[in-house]
Amino acid sequence: MNDKMLQRYLETSVYTDVGPYRDFVLSLPDDIASIGMLVCDQITHPSMYFTKVSPYLEENYYGKFSSYPKRRFKNEDELYITAVAMIAGILRLDNAGFTKNRDVTKRITVSCRHASVLFSAILKAKGIPCRSRAGFMDFGDAGESYMEH
Repeated sequence: MNDKMLQRYLETSVYTDVGPYRDFVLSLPDDIASIGMLVCDQITHPSMYFTKVSPYLEENYYGKFSSYPKRRFKNEDELYITAVAMIAGILRLDNAGFTKNRDVTKRITVSCRHASVLFSAILKAKGIPCRSRAGFMDFGDAGESYMEH
């Protein structure tokens, strides 16, 4: 990858700029895998409200979601469209910061494209070139349907 391309992938937008949370973001882990898991621990994907409980998903990504009351369903995609908004929302729900295995009732509920924006914003703030991608993908049903991802 040439220097011009690397520089392009370090640039932020209104979505991926961390603004007043720069120092907070810089205090997070530096390795990509740890950042990814930490982001997963701060959010719940809206589909989890309607997904059969899976020990694998609960243990690795979403926490003990089986205990979350379905009556509290919310999709906050339109509320948290920027990294700054997502970080503010996460800290409002629990000012302990980005914590491992955050209680599911103290997570924001956003789709994977929003998680990608948050993840990319953190990486860019740490000087790691990246980009977010969104689109549609076939989740293993031989192309019969594509879901937003």
